[in-house]
Amino acid sequence: MNTKSVIFTPGPQKVEGILDKERAVFHRSYEMQNLIAELVAEMKTYFKKQHAYLYPIPGTDVIDLFIRSVDKKQQKCAGLINTGYWAHNIANVLEGNNIKVNEYARDIFNKSEAELVEIFSQEPATVFYAIASETSTGEFFNYKNIYKALKKTGKYLFMDAISLPVFYFEGNDKYNFDADFTIYSSAKTFHAMPGFNFIVTDIDVATEPLFSNASYSSLKLYADFLKKNQFPNTINTLLFMDFKKCFEYTIFNIPQIKAKIKNLREHLLQKLNDKEIIYLNQEHDAVTNLMALKLPDYMVSDEFMKFTEAQNLFVGRDLMGQNSIRVCFNSYNTIAEVDFLIKLIKDFKKISLK
Repeated sequence: MNTKSVIFTPGPQKVEGILDKERAVFHRSYEMQNLIAELVAEMKTYFKKQHAYLYPIPGTDVIDLFIRSVDKKQQKCAGLINTGYWAHNIANVLEGNNIKVNEYARDIFNKSEAELVEIFSQEPATVFYAIASETSTGEFFNYKNIYKALKKTGKYLFMDAISLPVFYFEGNDKYNFDADFTIYSSAKTFHAMPGFNFIVTDIDVATEPLFSNASYSSLKLYADFLKKNQFPNTINTLLFMDFKKCFEYTIFNIPQIKAKIKNLREHLLQKLNDKEIIYLNQEHDAVTNLMALKLPDYMVSDEFMKFTEAQNLFVGRDLMGQNSIRVCFNSYNTIAEVDFLIKLIKDFKKISLK
């Protein structure tokens, strides 16, 4: 049995031992405040936004925090672009806060800007929620016309980009990820440990009338503390320092990361060379590190995952109901690990054909 974990999941992956090399920093110290200020400045520069708000809580909890922070008078209902599994996750959070969800199907992307303006003019929702990258399928969506139409009708767009690999953020002309508020995650975009999520925006949430202080924990609370380069709660400072290092590593090594992932993907396709396994999201391969692979019916994806997990190799599960697996590369993966995955696919195929 392979004793070292090989991880190709879209979620948290591995960190190269940064945590055990750092010394602890007191979370209210000037040193920690300087680290927070540095990271916020780097984020604002990279994403070309006026504000970057950090939250040491899970991504779905940040979405919930955002929803609860919107003034109730302005959010009796919400618009949602229904792209699939993770859009349903946002719907669940909205409905859990007793907010009516007005869903729009995927054909909304085929509408012209003029058609969208007419549609949104009749929509009572003030805030629309959407997914930048639907990792259940590996798909990406272009919100350029939707965002323009929302602005013309006085509405806001909240973009869930938790699963968007940020090293594809720059130089990407095919897709438009612009929104009023965009959430990213440490766990899926910087090869860092989970635990930090952040929203980038040109809007000052501390003064924006869209938001209220109806509850203690709110966007405004975090914004007020962040002005002092602090968080309202105690945090794991080692985790924060790891996140900061991984963010900096990512934004300063984007060409190398892209090249590494391209090489791993091409190696998998060339060496596997199996016409029965369909690469579902190949049209998006220039902007994602995720491959959604549909297996032939006799190779049951759930059983394949059990088979690989027994060998200490992990892939993403089927979230689209198409007997698929999801293979997500990061800059720490190796050709040898890809070869091991190929071997397990071929071994499982032989077993399944018996």
